Amino acid sequence: MKETTKTQTAKIRQPVVVTGADGLLGRHMVNRLIQEKVSVRALLMPGQVADTGWPASVEVFYGDLKDKSSLKDLMKGAGTVCHNAAVVTDWAPKKEYDDVNVEGTRHLLDLSLESKPHFILASSVTVYGDKLPVMPCDETTPFGKPQGNYSRTKQIQERLCLDYAKDHDLPVTIIRPGNMIGRGSKPWVHDLLEQMAKGLPTIIGDGNVKFALCHVENVVEVFWLAMQNPKSIGQIYNGWDGLEAITWKQYVKDLGALAGYEKQKTLYLPIAKLAAVLGEAIYGFFGIKQRPPVTFQVLNQVASPMQLSHEKIKHQLGYQDKIDYKTAMKQIQDYILEKGLHRSQQ
Repeated sequence: MKETTKTQTAKIRQPVVVTGADGLLGRHMVNRLIQEKVSVRALLMPGQVADTGWPASVEVFYGDLKDKSSLKDLMKGAGTVCHNAAVVTDWAPKKEYDDVNVEGTRHLLDLSLESKPHFILASSVTVYGDKLPVMPCDETTPFGKPQGNYSRTKQIQERLCLDYAKDHDLPVTIIRPGNMIGRGSKPWVHDLLEQMAKGLPTIIGDGNVKFALCHVENVVEVFWLAMQNPKSIGQIYNGWDGLEAITWKQYVKDLGALAGYEKQKTLYLPIAKLAAVLGEAIYGFFGIKQRPPVTFQVLNQVASPMQLSHEKIKHQLGYQDKIDYKTAMKQIQDYILEKGLHRSQQ
């Protein structure tokens, strides 16, 4: 096993820069790289606190994607970049998405031109836009009409990376995760449980739709395999796992049961669509920062009958799931109790 690890790490260009190291994907990625004894540079925002479990070997850098000068030391001599940091909410000012997701990515790409690291972008299934509900989507499917600023800027991110690959010979790989669960998942654990605690609807329509559910540790495995494989350069991968067979209704009910919320309220799809139209228009017009009850991005992600393929990572990278659904939900159950999220602990 030790020899295998040595062989794997020898293939990876080090040090590995991990942006968004305080986020769900970033934290798990840093932990995996530590486990594999890879040299890591973790980017945190000023004011964030490094994980107390990280060893001294992890180099922690503080910087802001909006400030290019704050990223220079981080990127100097980088061997691989795992770019995870982004504005991921479905409701924030347009400028914030553009400044972080677009211009922040451009800053990293510019700073990559010196050492030419393997630049791996964490994109999103949302780049398929309005095609998600109506057709099968694999890596060859062109972008659809974006359903919000998040999917719009994720599309721009990908175009930027491909432009730098073409114009500057930068080695680029793009990975499109689905909706990630795991310890620390804000939208698919914390936010959902908050909806339940408030007695708000959590199931839209009949809920019997696949929604690209995936576990963060499985997504990290895709990145890990891509880092080692030179054939991943220039490729785009749908980066999710066998959990994608789980429907929204099943996941919400299972999550609710783990936290003591046995009954889930349903919002009929036509009402949800009307709420998204009115909510986004009203909240946008008045500049309300709090997110509307329903957004187009939410409808696209959890109420669309997604037909998605992840065969490419299996065939090209040799991907296999590390975490199955049963194990994933057991981890979340432990996390709920640990963080006091159970109904009985409120």
